[in-house]
Amino acid sequence: MMTSRTRLAAINDPERLSIYKNIALDLVKLHKYFIVLGDFTMLGFILDKAGADKVLLLAQDSSGLLKNTYHNFTDGENSITVMHSMNSVVEELRKISTSANFSSDQVCIIGEPYFSDSVLPWDNRRFYHMAEEVLKLSKDFLLEYQVAIFPEKISVKGCCVQFDDLWKISRPVGTCLGFDVHEFDVLIRAGENKCFATPEPQPLWEYPCVCLSSVEEMVEVTRAGVNVVDVDFGPLKMGRCDGVAVWADYQFGNGHSVTTGPLSLGLGNYIKWVTHDMQGVHFFEPPLEPNSKSVIYKFPSMPPTR
Repeated sequence: MMTSRTRLAAINDPERLSIYKNIALDLVKLHKYFIVLGDFTMLGFILDKAGADKVLLLAQDSSGLLKNTYHNFTDGENSITVMHSMNSVVEELRKISTSANFSSDQVCIIGEPYFSDSVLPWDNRRFYHMAEEVLKLSKDFLLEYQVAIFPEKISVKGCCVQFDDLWKISRPVGTCLGFDVHEFDVLIRAGENKCFATPEPQPLWEYPCVCLSSVEEMVEVTRAGVNVVDVDFGPLKMGRCDGVAVWADYQFGNGHSVTTGPLSLGLGNYIKWVTHDMQGVHFFEPPLEPNSKSVIYKFPSMPPTR
């Protein structure tokens, strides 16, 4: 009732849970107090099991289902406190700050990150805005530069691909069974330009595609802001390039990262995708043929998050 089937699959993925467990074990060696931001996340309970002194788990949902679910996972022996608003998180943190030997570098703000109304993985950069809000409300008792924030970076990456089938949805029909539908193609394309996001979200594990280029980073999102760069994938030497597949990796430092993209990838081979997250696709019109000139791709500007 409260989340999607793909999200339920994500929080039960043993490989992803193992990554978060290793992240938590590293972080509790450096920090005592954790603020967990995001929707329907088990990260707070993982930190509790790893030995955190205190975990403030923010549950901002109007239905109350998330709050009740979190409470069902807690008991008197847990270090977790489920909070229902940003102000309540800050007030609880204020109480903690009055304890003896408290230091701002003991505080860590962390998220997977995941939000139920995000469509594409980089939409979850809203996490940084929420983290900054916590710091702003806590500036009278926290030193901002000492507070750790994880993930440290959201890295948006992409590669050129050839689809078995998905490319057809963006191609004009032209003439079909003797009927000329060019005017319909023009009408549909005009509607797509107004309504569809670029890159458009797609669950790429459902659509087999072959990797035609190296993987390049095109956007870097951190606390400091968003840095977008033009990417040159170089000349394509094989296949028909239908577009660029795009995903995000969340970097937690110390070699820990969580991907929303390929699980395995090799030039000229079919890509094995993560099944718990949506990826993005930017289609080329027309497709690029082999031995074409260098493919230079500019990621569209990102609108502000809420």
